[in-house]
Order: sequence, then C-alpha cells, then structure tokens
Amino acid sequence: LYFLLEDSKSFCSVLPCWLSCIFPGLRKARNMKDFSADSFLVESGYGYPQIKDRLQETIEEFTTGTSAPDVFFLCYDTDEADEEEIEQEKSEFEQYFVSQKYEHTHHIVPITRCFETWLLGNKSAYPVSIEGDFMTYHRFYPVNKLDPEKMWKPDDCESSVSIYHVVYLQKMLRARWKKNYSKGSPGVAKNKGYFAGIVKRCEQTDDLQSFRNFIEALDGMR
Repeated sequence: LYFLLEDSKSFCSVLPCWLSCIFPGLRKARNMKDFSADSFLVESGYGYPQIKDRLQETIEEFTTGTSAPDVFFLCYDTDEADEEEIEQEKSEFEQYFVSQKYEHTHHIVPITRCFETWLLGNKSAYPVSIEGDFMTYHRFYPVNKLDPEKMWKPDDCESSVSIYHVVYLQKMLRARWKKNYSKGSPGVAKNKGYFAGIVKRCEQTDDLQSFRNFIEALDGMR
C-alpha cells in the first residue's frame, strides 16, 4: 500500500500507527527503496500545490521503474473548498493518473477541511466539564453532537477554517485530558484507542463522510 499525503507532519506521523491497527501483518517501509511486498509506505507531497508535482513524479516512477503498489492512496485537504470545487480538484488529480496511463488500483481521498477535522470526531475526547477558554468553542459548535466536517469558523475568526479546526482540537484535548497537540507532535492521536473512537462514531452516526470513505476503502482490502 502506498500513501501520498499533502500533510507533511501530523497525518504522516499518525497514519502509520492507524495502519498498524488495521493491517498488523504489514511492515512500515522507510522509503521507496525499502518498499516491497507486505509493506506500506507513507510519503508527503509537502503541501499544496507541491503535491501535484510529487504525484506526477511518483506515478511516473511506478509506471517506468519501481513496481506499482497493489493500491495507491492520494490524500489531501479540501480546506475551504465547496462541493463543486472539491469535485473539480478531484477530477484534476485523476487526470494525472490517466495521463500517465496508470492502470493499477488507486483511491483519491479529499479530506473535508483537514486531518484535524477527523480527529475532532472522537466523542470520548470531548470535555466532560465545559469551562475556561474551551467554552467559546463549545458554544460555537459542539463537535461531540454535530458533524465536525460541517463546522466552519466564527465570523470574527481571521484565520482559515483549517487553522480554526486545529486550534479547536488543541483546546479540546487540553480541556479533556490536559494533553498538548501540535502538527509536529500529535501525541494521543497516534493511540489505537483514539483511532477506534473515530471509527466508532462512523458506525453510530452518518458523520465524517470523508473519513468514512477512507476507512471503507481500507476495510475493503482486508
């Protein structure tokens, strides 16, 4: 399994832990030279639009040199794009596979808003006692009851929606468990139990559709 992620920090750090839960028999490859049967490789496209160049290079490598993986996953953040823009961008990414005549199985996974949006989906990570500076976030949009993927940002927030989701997650984890979170050090998000909590929400609700699509694609290979 090969994963090319727009994210260069948090998702790249957390995904190998999640994959080890889903596919305990697979080995984590260190790099393309170490990538072989019964392994998975997670690489970064180092942001947007750099991931477009990296995607083209990777597809070319798989079609002309290194043997192609059984399944190729491309994951990227949609940030503030609407549904029409998301579909258009997904179509553009698909053209890279078509232009290189890549005929192996691949999945293009647009992450609604950002990776931290998925992390907001663990209901057990939501504070039991609402107090302090988390109160503002709770009053704006309680992600334990409402779909995190549908959360926007307050009108007076000058940062992007994705950054707001990151800060929301930081405040939430701090209020719940006194745990710190950063893209460079995602901490508790790497735990098997945290991942299981997000999966449980998908089993019990219709929330987190983009996460659901990603997990269903993985489950279909087990």
